[in-house]
Amino acid sequence: MAVSIYAICKARANTIFRIGCEVPRKEGKQILKENVFSTYEKTGGIFHYHFRIQAENLYIKNEKIHFYNNNVEVQVNVRSHEGRKTPKLEYLFKDNIKTENNKSFSLKKLSELDYGIKVFDLEERDNTIALDYIKSNIFYMNEFKSVPTTSDLNEDLHKYILQAKHKNADIYIFGEIYSVEPKESENRQERIRIIKEKGPRGIHDIHMNQGNSRKKEWIERNGEYRDGGVLIHFKLSKEDRWAGIFLRFEGQYKI
Repeated sequence: MAVSIYAICKARANTIFRIGCEVPRKEGKQILKENVFSTYEKTGGIFHYHFRIQAENLYIKNEKIHFYNNNVEVQVNVRSHEGRKTPKLEYLFKDNIKTENNKSFSLKKLSELDYGIKVFDLEERDNTIALDYIKSNIFYMNEFKSVPTTSDLNEDLHKYILQAKHKNADIYIFGEIYSVEPKESENRQERIRIIKEKGPRGIHDIHMNQGNSRKKEWIERNGEYRDGGVLIHFKLSKEDRWAGIFLRFEGQYKI
């Protein structure tokens, strides 16, 4: 199956708080600007740059659901599993994204969304705002670069997130939302029921989610218009510009 509960979270970046990062022990302790401290992930784990953000409401089809303590955690991969046998992470930071003549993806339509988390329906998804690294046509796949170190990517990500926060930008986070107690055995319908009841806990899989290989569970998550990423709209700045953060694993659709 593809990403189970694919969604966009539109939020005000000035509500970002509790930022943190994770690094391998071999890279040493890292402290980012504004005293953001790193923690060490366990050996064999996945490392994340993470923060919490105000998500306001949850939108599922025609339902508007207010959830208690409406902030969610956001987990952005800054490397893959530890070890040489797993694919390395690649990244693309895109400034001044333009889509005026792009029929595949609409920044205008995206900006018209209400603040909160919009869950995409599997049968009736809107492909002009769902993100697809191949079909949305907002960048070329050969623009991606290999991540030098986890610490380097943490630094670059942090610059974008702080800039968005301090300039009161709108931030759009694409990925999978998960519940307070996610379980692999739960199907999509059961997961949505729990999210409606308890509210979403967070968003992850903020990276390309198609072209997966190697592991069965990764391959099963392939799906068009299910890719993760971050778009930032600096709407209060003079240039009124869009920027994007896109991540993929080595070997995913090298086009």
